Amino acid sequence: MRAMDGNVMAGLRAYASKLVAMVRNNRVAGFCDGVDDGSLTGWAWLPNAPDAHVEVEQWVDGELRAKTVANLPRQDLEDVVTGAHAWRMPLWLDRDKPGVQRVEVRVSGGEILPPGIFHFVRPDALTSKQPADSAPQEPASAVVGYCDGVDGRYAQGWAWCPSVPEEHVEIEQWVDGSLVEQTVANLSRSDLSAAKVGTGRYGWRMPLALNAAKTGPQQIEFRIKGGPAVTGGQFTLAYADIVPDGAESSSAAEGEERIVAYCDGLKGSTLHGWARNLLKPDEPVEIELWVDGALVCDTIADEFRPDLRAQGEGHGRYAWRLPLQLDPERETPMQVEVRIKGGKPVNDGVFELKYDLSLDDPANAAFAPFVASVLKPRDNPLTSAAVSSARPAAFVIYCPEQRSGGAYWAPEYDDYAGAAAAFASVLRGLGSVVEVGSLEEAEETCATLKAQSENCILLSFAPPRLAPLEASCPVVPVFAWSFPTLPTGRWDRDPRSDWRYVLRQTGRAIVFSSFAAEAVRAEMGADYPVAVIPVP
Repeated sequence: MRAMDGNVMAGLRAYASKLVAMVRNNRVAGFCDGVDDGSLTGWAWLPNAPDAHVEVEQWVDGELRAKTVANLPRQDLEDVVTGAHAWRMPLWLDRDKPGVQRVEVRVSGGEILPPGIFHFVRPDALTSKQPADSAPQEPASAVVGYCDGVDGRYAQGWAWCPSVPEEHVEIEQWVDGSLVEQTVANLSRSDLSAAKVGTGRYGWRMPLALNAAKTGPQQIEFRIKGGPAVTGGQFTLAYADIVPDGAESSSAAEGEERIVAYCDGLKGSTLHGWARNLLKPDEPVEIELWVDGALVCDTIADEFRPDLRAQGEGHGRYAWRLPLQLDPERETPMQVEVRIKGGKPVNDGVFELKYDLSLDDPANAAFAPFVASVLKPRDNPLTSAAVSSARPAAFVIYCPEQRSGGAYWAPEYDDYAGAAAAFASVLRGLGSVVEVGSLEEAEETCATLKAQSENCILLSFAPPRLAPLEASCPVVPVFAWSFPTLPTGRWDRDPRSDWRYVLRQTGRAIVFSSFAAEAVRAEMGADYPVAVIPVP
């Protein structure tokens, strides 16, 4: 704990003399020290109930913004109060509000803790204390920003505000005097962390949005939003310098939109990819699906993908999905094209596709050994070869009804129905398949199969928190995940909202990517049995 200054010690001594009166009136005793490293600090206790802990509230311009409990230990209070009754909470000012903001520190539902009234102006509020009667100061610009240079079609750098280290600076790209692109400097950089520059999450990266129709040099400037250019952020560059010779976009007409679009491939029964208009980054691109020369469906590329945001593709809301129905009876391949609406195909968006799901496909080779690991007795392990000669397994495919994850996030359930259908086609080569859609049906089916002495495995195609743990068959969660860490919080008193709880119960899992497997092992340990089996 930092040393208390003379004013705070004087306040403590003054309050010590009033404790007797407070005890008689059953009032809360306390003090607000001020602001320390972006947080309000102080202490509060109820002399009549020294074992209880007082709740402290922070009000900004008449609105309750935060609350905390005074239950932290402080050695400098030991001569005044009994027990741990210090408190600390971040200062919650309105980041977009100009001028003075009034902050009041109160006992929950009661009086103001003296001298708990302050007037602040951002960003100086986080680095200085101002008593209520002091004149507010004008905020000073303290942003440090750099452009490291150009890497291919991207520029990158870093920027931060030392006085407000928990916030992130916005960076603008100006070309020939016009604002063409902007992003937020919130990417992790190991060099910044090593240099102890705040949290280290102050990197930025954005594509160069030059005019494709202009042949000569263009003036590029990277600026702090509403402020000056960053260091090293002013230079000239021609469009030909960032586009390879022979690229189609080099012959773009005046005013033509510049779109970057990709097809990442088929996952389950859905094509995935992303598309972005570099000259109009806030306008979503329209994508079309053509099969055998006919337009089948279209969509808008406006879903969020964290990988796009992490690699500097603006706000990251450029992902698209297109459903693709495969015909098991069709013998000839489908001719598939994914196109920009009214334009050319996207990158990797032209291919042939055939309905071919079998255990003979090398991509599905992981099924047999994984099934062996689920069915094997602990004291007599089976190899994958032994499983093929053993009694066939019965696979229960559980896939609950899909729900939307909201307009901003991609649906939580991804395309689990399509993935379950693809897995079922392959699993029929190992045994019988029973598809169920409810918890009750899953439990009843497993109980029936067990009563018939069947080798039963339940594959739950859903987020792990929805796995039917009560089923009598071995349960294997099968799920997709696009983030580096698993959900580990507990909500609504439901232990399953912490995915670790479910994975401990099942003892194994299947994921669709090595990225998801790394997230599982990061939480469950390097030896946790998680199989990476892409959707067939």
